[in-house]
Amino acid sequence: MNEPVQATVDDLPEITALCTEVFRRNAPPEHAMDRDFPRVFSEDNLAQLWVIRAGDKIAAHIAGLIRTVNVYGASVPVGSIGAVCTREACRGQGLATRLLHRMMAHIVQHGGVLMFVSGGRGMYRRAGCCGLGLIHRCRVPPQDHDEVPVAECGADELGVVLSLSQAEPVRFVRAEADLRAALETGMAANRSWRTWLLGEHEEAYIVGHRREDTLVVEEFGGERHIVAHGVQRLMAQYEAAHGVIGVGHWDVALRGQLAGCHVEDVHIPGTIKILQPEHLLRKLEPYLEERMGRPAPTSCVRSPIGWHVAIGERQAFFEAEEDMARFLLGAPGCSRAPEWEGVLPVPLPAPTLPDLEYV
Repeated sequence: MNEPVQATVDDLPEITALCTEVFRRNAPPEHAMDRDFPRVFSEDNLAQLWVIRAGDKIAAHIAGLIRTVNVYGASVPVGSIGAVCTREACRGQGLATRLLHRMMAHIVQHGGVLMFVSGGRGMYRRAGCCGLGLIHRCRVPPQDHDEVPVAECGADELGVVLSLSQAEPVRFVRAEADLRAALETGMAANRSWRTWLLGEHEEAYIVGHRREDTLVVEEFGGERHIVAHGVQRLMAQYEAAHGVIGVGHWDVALRGQLAGCHVEDVHIPGTIKILQPEHLLRKLEPYLEERMGRPAPTSCVRSPIGWHVAIGERQAFFEAEEDMARFLLGAPGCSRAPEWEGVLPVPLPAPTLPDLEYV
């Protein structure tokens, strides 16, 4: 059995066949992995596709994406991984674990400080990944706001969606060509979906789908009161009895618009790992300084007994790396002293478009 290597263009058919067999076994041909994830399984992304070979066959595979997250103006380079699979005859040999650690090193080599993972199985947990955190899931009651025009987004309107997305304070950075390719797949969160523009002057957008009698919003952007009313307008238009939208803890404006809705805190799907803690904090210094209202030099030092974190004059200590990640990123199982209120956790976008942000 060989070591992990980057895939070649000749490997793409076998990679997509293996991933489709594992993840899309009962799906129709139009939902083969390379069709739902054209930007991932492409020649342009070969550097982020790694395999282990067994003879002349690919025994195991992992896919990645190199992206940037914008947090209130602070640019944070990240990597996302998924499509981790092993041929049935080769399982139980730790191949996926070897690929995972090689991919983590690859993301670091490309400057990534965080790694998003589409799954949460034990292999990821053992590698130090923890939960992505909690999101407020709001159940929106029916009410027809016919004063809010809605129109399905076509190819000519993608520039409007991109502009609205670029104005979001917490977001993945997207190129128009990438966004166009992802929207053409018609998939979000591994489900078929649609995109609508909202408002008389196209002040907002929603990405979502209908699941039984519920309109599920996977992503949104733009004016929050139009987003809130647009959900209800779409519910009426598509005769959905319920509407569900996930709202980040930092999105005070939309939470205010949805006040009175039934709200529950739910886990964001997937896991995350801090690959370079000190570099992450340095990337976030502009955000942290604005939150604290003064210069906030950061440090993160590992000692034989744990991790020492300093943000400005405030300090914290953690015996385990996972505890530090929970403290900084808001994963479940962490409590903070009142002095950190309003500073932590760092807001992060939930990966939504599979072909752009996660696999």
